[in-house]
Amino acid sequence: MEHFVPLEKPKVSSPKKIIKKLYIQYKQYVRTVAFSYFRNYDLVDDIVQEVFLKAYMHVNQFKRKSTYKTWLYRITINVCKDYEMKQRTRDKYKPMLTESKEEFLDLSAEEYVFKKVEKQDVKQALLSLSTMHRQVVELYYFKGFSIQEMSQKLGLNPSTIKSRLRRAKKGFKETYESMIK
Repeated sequence: MEHFVPLEKPKVSSPKKIIKKLYIQYKQYVRTVAFSYFRNYDLVDDIVQEVFLKAYMHVNQFKRKSTYKTWLYRITINVCKDYEMKQRTRDKYKPMLTESKEEFLDLSAEEYVFKKVEKQDVKQALLSLSTMHRQVVELYYFKGFSIQEMSQKLGLNPSTIKSRLRRAKKGFKETYESMIK
């Protein structure tokens, strides 16, 4: 078994070199943590990739108050939680956003057409929103982010997020109602 010396104060200054060394030393550790969370090898590979991408993007913000291993553990857990939240939200809204054949089996031809048109109208109304309004709707309703999480992710005040959500709902409602008249 190989023994690695902890990489606490690397002698290299390039973020790319630091992450490369961290990847070599801790890739298997990150895989193990992610696997213990999901038990899905395909998902674990995606998570490992995202963990080291996040580490690379934020390596200059590492304050050395903990070890790199602890830092990578924290990133891994956060990425796993994000994936779990996305999966839960996707599973929650999937029946509304995708068509299944079973959904239309018991419908008459007329009901089928109305349902298809209704789905198209909803999609069209969402697409009519401005990018900033569509973004908050997507994060809040489809990805399950809280106002506080969205605030951190977008770098905006929570009151701005709430305001955008209110305006997005109002815009959606107006557009949708005008489409179905």
